[in-house]
Amino acid sequence: MYASKRRSSYFFFGKNRVMQLALGRTPATEYLPSLSKISPYLVGKVGLMLTNRSPQEVLEYFNQLEMEDYARAGNHVKETVTIDEGSLDGFQHTMEPLLRSLGLMTTLKKGIIHLLKPFIICSKGDVLTPEQAKLLKLFQRPLAQFKIKVKVHWNKQNEQVQVFDLHDEDEDDDDDQQAEEMIEQDDEN
Repeated sequence: MYASKRRSSYFFFGKNRVMQLALGRTPATEYLPSLSKISPYLVGKVGLMLTNRSPQEVLEYFNQLEMEDYARAGNHVKETVTIDEGSLDGFQHTMEPLLRSLGLMTTLKKGIIHLLKPFIICSKGDVLTPEQAKLLKLFQRPLAQFKIKVKVHWNKQNEQVQVFDLHDEDEDDDDDQQAEEMIEQDDEN
């Protein structure tokens, strides 16, 4: 859908404070009317999508979009990942010091890396460390899902902000609740 008509949509990712300043943090500093109501939602891992497509079309597309991704440090693990002892065929001999520095007991035999004993990279329920996340990526084990969640829509014609259901994920609930309260207070003033 978007690949064929790229010019109808643009994405902007940057520092959240810079995006807030560009849109305006208060009604007095906003670039266009009601844009300051978006600023409270620019927290965490967010970006802006500028498009002339309808909100329904955008929501449909992003609700269907989901891809495997590598888990990052701080993510909760949903499965246990173990590496069996023996040769590690997918790695060049130059990777052996890196694997050892990440906690694996390895040795080089005739230029082939061998794992001396089974190694548990992560267990179900763990919070990933940077080392575990690096190992998962090296062993090509994507344990996360990449999704884009549409939070807010601003309409240029009627200068209104529409907030979408924000309570289906726990990671940003506090920030989203604070943003909703700020918009409600702004509407009352």
